[in-house]
Amino acid sequence: MSKDYQKKSYYDILKIPHDANDREVRDAYLSMARIYHPDNNPDKKNIALSRFKMIKKAYEVLKTEDYRKIYNRDLYKKAGNDNNNPSIEPTIWKKLLGLSMPTMSKFSSNQPLSNKK
Repeated sequence: MSKDYQKKSYYDILKIPHDANDREVRDAYLSMARIYHPDNNPDKKNIALSRFKMIKKAYEVLKTEDYRKIYNRDLYKKAGNDNNNPSIEPTIWKKLLGLSMPTMSKFSSNQPLSNKK
């Protein structure tokens, strides 16, 4: 599994632009969830489960405009561009979504598992 994937944002995981709206986020999530659902990949269930969980986590963070604003602010701050904008604390993510913010899963690409050999 590639360490490069750990550096990807939730936008990259869902393959959507940073200015995606709620519907685009939802559509991308549903499409990717279908591809990587463990039941659809019985031969590679562990890899599929790992990817599916990250896709679900990305969707939970990006599914509403308010959550995206918080996530974007945090991404901007991590890039060293804070301009005195406060970053959201990880405890807020835990309260909002039950998530720790943001960690990336260790899987290599967004290619369907059935194409891997």
